[in-house]
Amino acid sequence: MPDKPLGLSDNLRGFGFFDQHGDLIVLTTHTGSHAAQAQVRLADLEDGSYVARDLINDERVAFVISGQAGSFSFSVERWGVRPWQIRKQK
Repeated sequence: MPDKPLGLSDNLRGFGFFDQHGDLIVLTTHTGSHAAQAQVRLADLEDGSYVARDLINDERVAFVISGQAGSFSFSVERWGVRPWQIRKQK
């Protein structure tokens, strides 16, 4: 993913930003009319263990950044919106 710090599976649209606390916030929206699996790919982050937390339903997905890249997957409802807070674990 050179020069692309945020990648989304083909069935997602979205964007990311760092908030005032230094957490990465990624807002995703599903473009399909049926529930599906989706993936967020991240690059240029410090290696380590991370947790992505859905800011609506508090679902948590643990994942690892290695070689400054990693990803996490999740299910999404048709036309669903998922706002994720991504935080490195201490």
